[in-house]
Amino acid sequence: MLGYLFRCIACDDARPAARTFPLCSNCMEALAPCPPLCPSCASPFCVQNGSGECLRPWARHGSIRSFSARYLLINPGYRTLRRWKARGGIAFERKVLNPDFQFAIPENAWVVPIPQRFVRAWRFGGSPSERIARWISHRSGAPVVPLLEPVHDPGLPRQAELSAEARLQNRLRFRIRAGWILPPRTPVVLVDDFMTTGHTLRKASDLLAENGADDVHVFCLGVRPARSEQQRNLLHRECRSESVGQE
Repeated sequence: MLGYLFRCIACDDARPAARTFPLCSNCMEALAPCPPLCPSCASPFCVQNGSGECLRPWARHGSIRSFSARYLLINPGYRTLRRWKARGGIAFERKVLNPDFQFAIPENAWVVPIPQRFVRAWRFGGSPSERIARWISHRSGAPVVPLLEPVHDPGLPRQAELSAEARLQNRLRFRIRAGWILPPRTPVVLVDDFMTTGHTLRKASDLLAENGADDVHVFCLGVRPARSEQQRNLLHRECRSESVGQE
């Protein structure tokens, strides 16, 4: 614990500055704020391009109305965010989530975290998506509802262990938790830590749509742009206010 006072919690190298504690200045500045995302395919490039049209219609998420994310998952900032998942901690969490980040969610919305398997959540000292959901709830007053749970299947590999192509083929399975019913016309903010292919969020949102949700929005801590979209102009934008649930 005392090591955190003398070394950056993310890189274990440089000494944290007072204004960036418990991160060093380099790790803090490496976090790339995410620009607005395309409401159809979740790409930051469609909005940056200025055409007003989705440039990846094959990647559209039919049951999701909008996407928002705090950061772009681009190294070296990605390494800092991975350390947050593994280590957590109040000071680290406050710095990563950033209390100055402003957003709005639909009225009367439920905040629903993507569930994790027990073993993985235990390794991280709790589910990262639930930590983010609680942060959203604290800022907005919307309730966190554990509406989803994973269906245990020993034959299914974890998404984090697969390539992008394999993730899209993985048979993810969720179900509505026993005893919970989604009221009609209730907006849902679906929360996950990282979005890479969007396959997990698509499966979860499809299940919610099948159970009556007609207004599903997504918020992630970080989103990984396609390699062709990792352009310099996406990495040097000032953090701006985002509206979850508004296109």
